[in-house]
Amino acid sequence: MQREVIVLAETFEILTDDAFGNAYRPFIVDRGVVYLDEARIRNGSITNAKIGEVIQSANFVWDVGSGTYAGWRLNKDGSALFAGDVTIRGTVIADSITGLFQRRNTWSWEGTISPDAGGFTPTFVLDAPVRVGDAHTPQLLIELTMDNGGDHSRDGVVTLEVYNGSAWQAVRQKVFTMAASTNVTNFMIVQDSQATVARQYRIRISRGTNRWGSWTFKGAYVTMQGVR
Repeated sequence: MQREVIVLAETFEILTDDAFGNAYRPFIVDRGVVYLDEARIRNGSITNAKIGEVIQSANFVWDVGSGTYAGWRLNKDGSALFAGDVTIRGTVIADSITGLFQRRNTWSWEGTISPDAGGFTPTFVLDAPVRVGDAHTPQLLIELTMDNGGDHSRDGVVTLEVYNGSAWQAVRQKVFTMAASTNVTNFMIVQDSQATVARQYRIRISRGTNRWGSWTFKGAYVTMQGVR
């Protein structure tokens, strides 16, 4: 048994009203084209969807003049605008890349190094620039944990070293004075010279001129970025 409901017309509409009595047309068939104001589909599949000109998020804003950006937009010509971060796992193939690209990395270490032995931390690396052949300037924010358990103030010398391909050389050295019986956190901000390849670093620990007793180096947390 087969039933059919057929309407022969150029335009077919369903008319309804909202809570305020205003009439509107949520469903229209006009010369073979279906228009839906809103639809909920529990399960469905689309093999090929045609987009007239653009599809974008409801909050899309791209105002260059004021510097206000939000949401995303995909254009029919294949161009796209994303106001937020984009994470891609895989290979990016492009004819050209413009803009600011930075390498960022963090490294942490905990342990005990005595300056009497002239010790140093394990090595840590800032990768080469994102684009092959580019140069960037490594910038490092170094957080140092230092322990002076004695009853006298002491000086501690911290040196950031970089490997130049054949030997280690100092990038920056700083002397910290620690009060008696303190466990302190000190900071170093270092800007290295421009690099086109990955840079390998380590932190050397040594005693200062105030040699009364000894202190220990307990750890480091390093935030690195390569800025173009």
